Formats: sequence, C-alpha cells, structure tokens
Amino acid sequence: MLLSLDDWAYSDPERATRIGAQLQAQGVRAAFFLINKYASQYPQITATLRQQGHWVGSHTWSHRQLTRLTDQELQDELRNGLPGNFLRPPYGDVGPRETEVAASIGQRVCNWTIDTLDWQQTDGAFRDAEAIRTAVREATPRRRTTG
Repeated sequence: MLLSLDDWAYSDPERATRIGAQLQAQGVRAAFFLINKYASQYPQITATLRQQGHWVGSHTWSHRQLTRLTDQELQDELRNGLPGNFLRPPYGDVGPRETEVAASIGQRVCNWTIDTLDWQQTDGAFRDAEAIRTAVREATPRRRTTG
C-alpha cells in the first residue's frame, strides 16, 4: 500500500512537512503530489519532504482538469508542473491523450485505487482519521481497482 497526498493546505505551508515528519517517525514513506504554482513559492517544502524520505510528484501547474484542456494548454500545465517523473492528474481525470503527453515528457500517471474522500466536508468538518481508515478497510474489490 502506498499512502499518497495531493496538494496541501497553502494557508499553512508547513503542514505538509509536519505530516511528512509524523509519517517518517512511524516509518511510513508516502507520495506527495504538489501543485507547482504554490510549491514553487515554498521550495523548502519540496526539499524537506524529499529529505524525510518521501516521494514528491507533480499535481500539475495549477490543478486544471486535464481532459478539458486544449493540446497546448495540456502541454503547458504538465511542463510547468513540479519537475519529476510522477504525475497525479487533478480529479484523477485522465485519458489516453493525457497519459501520452505525460509520457512524452517523462512522467508516469499515478492515480489512487481508493479515494477516501477525505476532502469532503460534512457540517463544515472534514472526515476524521477513523472515517478514513474505515473507507480503506471497507472498500469493495471493485472500488479498490477503479478508485
């Protein structure tokens, strides 16, 4: 199992490295996919995550839905994303064209198999850790392969 995290709370830039440190302390290596429009403003975040032993990949330049972009917009969004060879497409939305363009610039698409929906809010609150653990434990075989 690989724990992956998209984006981060830009209102609290150090949150990503605090999470990274907690994971590192527990011997857990994770993949962080960052939006470069913001990550480029905090280069120490990317460096620290890597020093903590985590993988850092691109979540594109500005988190636009890749399948809705023109060919040129797609190229720009991917090329200006965080340098590296792993790409997490925004919204997990990717098709053959996006996969091919990513491959042409040396990026491999890495999507999730279980979406814990941790980004959803109920009554103004995000899902807690137990709800996320339950989503993983109770994921059906179909959901484990389709995301």
